[in-house]
Amino acid sequence: MRKLVVISQTGAGDAVGVCGDVVLVSYVSPSLDEAFSRFVPLFEKAPRDRAIALMVLIGASVRSSFDESRDRLLHLFKDRPYSIRAAATVLLGNGFQAAGHRASVARFRNLLSPDHPSEIFGDIRSAASFLARHVADPTADDIAAAALRLPRSDELTPDR
Repeated sequence: MRKLVVISQTGAGDAVGVCGDVVLVSYVSPSLDEAFSRFVPLFEKAPRDRAIALMVLIGASVRSSFDESRDRLLHLFKDRPYSIRAAATVLLGNGFQAAGHRASVARFRNLLSPDHPSEIFGDIRSAASFLARHVADPTADDIAAAALRLPRSDELTPDR
């Protein structure tokens, strides 16, 4: 089993980790302000010499980011692009909030115009299987296990 290395986490439970060639970002707190202020500088400084896959988990209690945060992320991915093999966004929860997150993520993805496969999922296992098809390491089981081991994963279950 491939080991998850947690790179950073907030007091509210948001976290960034790495498992093989996959970078995992988990947002679970209602406000993304602390997470963005802590995580975006990490991504700005990260080396760009290795192709990665990206899994972003968005918890049910997260509210959509403000325009400033979105603009900062757009700047990060457009001005200093990463070599991304594939990206999966997992939206946890259901109902109106999940529909709002899906719309926000789809708009953001369209603004980025990614040159890599990028999908939105409602469960971790499907997202892990998708990413595993695009990286040599780790396996889908390892990716799913890493997502579940991220801090504050109490709202994350294998079926979600």
